[in-house]
Amino acid sequence: QTQQEELRTNNEELEQQSRRLTESEERLRVQQEELEVTNNELEQKNEMLQRQKVEVEQARQVVTLKADELALASKYKSEFLANMSHELRTPLHATLAFARMGFDKHGDASREKLGQYFSRIQESAERLTLLVDDLLDLSKLDAGQMALQIGRVDLVGLTRTAIAGLGSRATEKNIGLNFDCTLESAPINADAARINQVLSNILENAIKFSGSDTSVQIRLGAEQGGYRLEISDQGPGIPAEEFEHIFDRFSQSSKTRTGAGGTGLGLSIANEIMRLHHGTISAANSA
Repeated sequence: QTQQEELRTNNEELEQQSRRLTESEERLRVQQEELEVTNNELEQKNEMLQRQKVEVEQARQVVTLKADELALASKYKSEFLANMSHELRTPLHATLAFARMGFDKHGDASREKLGQYFSRIQESAERLTLLVDDLLDLSKLDAGQMALQIGRVDLVGLTRTAIAGLGSRATEKNIGLNFDCTLESAPINADAARINQVLSNILENAIKFSGSDTSVQIRLGAEQGGYRLEISDQGPGIPAEEFEHIFDRFSQSSKTRTGAGGTGLGLSIANEIMRLHHGTISAANSA
């Protein structure tokens, strides 16, 4: 009987230990589940922090890029204002000077000399008109109010007209304007005046920045259902790091910024006109 009691007592103790073990296992299981939940929450928070970190870095890069763009735009604008002041002042001073000379000497000067004064006044007035036209075009583009007069025109004829219009300027520097085109005609739907403006601007730049006794090549041919017009000169070229901004407003290349004049609006306006025509314009240095 004593042994049976001992066995019963031992059995009860074992059962109690077993229950305690079971309870301990249950607590451990609950704790493990809680740890897993906590770990998952930490992982999610970590992933969220990583995403936020990436977003913050992207936002920082965007802000930095915008700041750089604003700084560059501010630089171009400052240069534009300086150039514009010079470009306006020069023809204004010339107009006033030759008008004053003509007024002072009209009684004694020969008709030939007076004609020279009037010719210089006319040249200065035309230069001022071009500057004002650029500013008006810029204003229209900003307001989205540059209306195109689209019609069926011949790109070959427009190119020849632009070349002829700048023939005298090329002759002054003994620059040859060579037109290479085997097409009899190149009909397009376009605003003839605006396309002529683009062609004249590019040709004028080619002449302006080319040295004397050189040549400008103009090539026109068919390409992929449209036409490709190339104008190449023997000027100083454009530094590679400046190509990205060559069609920006107020932008002028460091190779051409001094001496030749200009406001840095011509290429930007030409680019916008081509965009309105669903065309493209690009620049590259000759190999």
